[in-house]
Amino acid sequence: METETPTQNQREMAFAAAAEALEKNVRTPLLCEIIERRAVINRLRIKKVAWTEITMLLCEFNIKIAPGTLRNYASRIASAVRELEAEGEEAPTVTRIYELCCRRARPARGAKMHYTGRSAPKSITDRAGASARQSTAMRPMPGSNLMRNHNKEL
Repeated sequence: METETPTQNQREMAFAAAAEALEKNVRTPLLCEIIERRAVINRLRIKKVAWTEITMLLCEFNIKIAPGTLRNYASRIASAVRELEAEGEEAPTVTRIYELCCRRARPARGAKMHYTGRSAPKSITDRAGASARQSTAMRPMPGSNLMRNHNKEL
């Protein structure tokens, strides 16, 4: 009894078919979908259509995005397109715009802030002395005690 073993070509074809099926399941990043539709979005904005109305239109095509996020993405996309055109690209591709937008991504809200001065304090006990010398170098983290309104009654 001899069992048939698949040939190398059959295994490669099966692998390619499985990879293609997997690619269909991978979702396109939301930013890429907005980049692909930027011309229509820009045309709507020129006609003074509100961000909320544009997001409702996108939602009809199964693209769920908040108006603020859409406005943020549109700003980042426009900035990236301007930069690429300044570098000499006449018609920047979706991939190039996406790469540039991701490279220049803004930090998320609530992200821990860092020391901006020449040197950060070495330890927690040194912070009091350092704050007197570098009052502009140390920024409070969002949600810390320095951000609370102590005059407000709880």
